[in-house]
Amino acid sequence: MSGSTLVESPLAWRTSNAHQASPTARLRTITAQKQKNHLDDDVNTASSLRNDSLPPVNALFASNTSPAPPFGVASTSDFQDLDRYIALGCLHYKAALPTSERPLLDAQWTEMLDLPDEVKLIIGTEAARLLDASWIRLFSHRSSSHVQARRSLVRVYLLPEDWKRRVIDRNSKSLKNALRALLSSIDASPSAWNGDSTEAEARPFDPWASAENVSLYYLFNKLPSPAPRPEMIKSRYARVAVRDLLRSASSSEWEHHGEQPLAGLRTRLYPYQSRSASLMIEREAAPQLNLDPRLEVRVSPNGKQFFFGARDGSFLHEPKYYEASRGGILAETMGLGKTLISLAVILATKGHYPRIPDAYIPPAPKRSSVGSLADMAASIIGRHSIPARALIEQTELNNDADYTYLKDALDRNRPFYEIPPELPRMNRNTKVPPARQLALCSATIIVVPRNLLHQWQAEIKKHVLPGGLNILVVDSVPKRSPKLARVHPGSDVMTFVSELPAPTELMKFDVVLFTRNRFEQEIQDGTDEQGRRAATGVNRVCSCPYIGSSRIPDCNCVRSGALYESPLRKLHWLRIIIDEGHSFSSSVSNAVLVAKQIQAERRWVVSGSKS
Repeated sequence: MSGSTLVESPLAWRTSNAHQASPTARLRTITAQKQKNHLDDDVNTASSLRNDSLPPVNALFASNTSPAPPFGVASTSDFQDLDRYIALGCLHYKAALPTSERPLLDAQWTEMLDLPDEVKLIIGTEAARLLDASWIRLFSHRSSSHVQARRSLVRVYLLPEDWKRRVIDRNSKSLKNALRALLSSIDASPSAWNGDSTEAEARPFDPWASAENVSLYYLFNKLPSPAPRPEMIKSRYARVAVRDLLRSASSSEWEHHGEQPLAGLRTRLYPYQSRSASLMIEREAAPQLNLDPRLEVRVSPNGKQFFFGARDGSFLHEPKYYEASRGGILAETMGLGKTLISLAVILATKGHYPRIPDAYIPPAPKRSSVGSLADMAASIIGRHSIPARALIEQTELNNDADYTYLKDALDRNRPFYEIPPELPRMNRNTKVPPARQLALCSATIIVVPRNLLHQWQAEIKKHVLPGGLNILVVDSVPKRSPKLARVHPGSDVMTFVSELPAPTELMKFDVVLFTRNRFEQEIQDGTDEQGRRAATGVNRVCSCPYIGSSRIPDCNCVRSGALYESPLRKLHWLRIIIDEGHSFSSSVSNAVLVAKQIQAERRWVVSGSKS
């Protein structure tokens, strides 16, 4: 690639008198005359400006190998380490550039500083602007070949966006556009970087993201087999759950007596099922750090790696990571036990609570009097999401003891936190909405298609021991039998309802099994019986007239007390599982919108389809 061709032969920049020299050269000359107290050297210095030849080389290029920068030139001591810069590539020019007598790098490269207007015309407007803004550094190549002497080769070092942000502004849109334009002329080949200006092996810089020419079917078949690592999990309770799942695939000497390594599970898992369930809990409890998908790893001409974001044209030295989601897709082949794996995960983490987000961790409560030891311990246990109730119930079962007073203390100190409201535009009628309070809930929401509800019920009765899970089935009201049978939550039979109970009742269940049709009806949250919503942040004053001489207003306004509030949005759920999740493809469907509104720490999609 080459820039604009201005001259085909080396430039001969001539100055006949002092005023034709560059401003920097004149400033250096005047300063040197003052510092030498008008000695005889003044005559020699003045004569050098009157000489009909090229101006001094240091007036055009300044080398960083000098002991100290001359007066009038900004110090570059902060930019000495080129390892901080990204080796972007080289620029080819069909015009020769003058070189300094003191090379900077490998006896062949000299840094270009204080460029006169003639050189800026050769390198182009984009490179000149980026150089003046200290976004790039340029190094010209000194060639000993007569063929290459008619051409010029310039190395380009780019300042990454994750360094020197306090000193150099990196938010200029015009400079970013100039950088994008400069990338089209960059030669990223190693041969050009090593001094070959013939462009025989030129490799243009690709400003677009690298394509992955593979199908989803190929990616699905190349996924590695689940290999859980319990030692990577910091939570001791999740680590114990993973080890119980791994042991549940082996035979037990107590199996004939109905005891299983995983409490509540009747069926022994196959090894692949136990590994899949264990890996699911590992992803939930110990999410890994993944590279930002907007970045890709590139290799510079000098062999070093950097990170390039094709979307915004960003260049980074250090990668950006984000925490992987606490969930994923369970895409096992049909008939291999996806339902059983999901039930095993629920049983292994029974009684576990979601963690309070770090931004909303509440302070210790202030009591009017000194609380009991049980209450203070229960409050701390709740704020740290310790599954104390499950441990207490297991201790009661093993020791045949009664710790009701400890469970009552946990009930009195249920963990919750508040999410501050988003403040609307303020005016005299603005009503600031209250903070949203969420209580921690250890239950799992399962959303299944209507035709698979009976299959899930049959699988639960087949694989789960009586009393293993407390399940609430929520379905829409059938037309032929408007009344649904209700069963007490403490019995072994599932409880069927059409209307959701209060949040405190929902917290007593381990699983809330929804049909998709009934789940979509929770989109009515915040609406009245006619489906109307109140205006956000505005306190509307009702001015409707009364009916006759009565004091009953003839009003059809939306009243805040008549709005439906979904109990699902008042709890922070441990997990939500969407069966046949490939049917949730539309982002504007009611089911997807309700799932987005629910606060759940762990989210899973179960699907037998690879699409």
